[in-house]
Amino acid sequence: MGLIQGCITTHRGAVIVRPALVLGASAVGPSEGGDVALEDQIVNVNEYDLVASADEFVAAIEALAQKTDAEGESGVLRYQFYVNRDEGSALATIVYRDADAWLEHHRHAYTWPEMTELQATVKLRRLTFLGPLNDEIEAMASGIDVPIVRCDTLAAGFARTA
Repeated sequence: MGLIQGCITTHRGAVIVRPALVLGASAVGPSEGGDVALEDQIVNVNEYDLVASADEFVAAIEALAQKTDAEGESGVLRYQFYVNRDEGSALATIVYRDADAWLEHHRHAYTWPEMTELQATVKLRRLTFLGPLNDEIEAMASGIDVPIVRCDTLAAGFARTA
């Protein structure tokens, strides 16, 4: 076992580090292009407040999900959005093959009108990155004025397909 940097929470200059232990992160999960090492994947969790109706959010994210599936970066392994109609909130869980896939997805998706339509329905409340980020992602994240949680190393885990 070895000590890693752990989870880092930042917001407006405040930094909190919570150490974690590495237990054995050599698990591998399947994908269309072959095996994808779990320790290379980035899990992105976005928490939103709705600024439009839940129905408008659902319509916008359905269009964006369809576009992402049909024309997006193949390294987007999972793309799931949830809505809480009662609380007027939403949450996204997106899994990327690696940092390069995260960057390519954002380079493409942010040029699409479907992304603009989605962004008109939500306000980002909190952003969580799980997995190893590169300097370019770190730089992009530093310009976002919401609380950000980072856990950079998979401590343990596995993936199943069924």
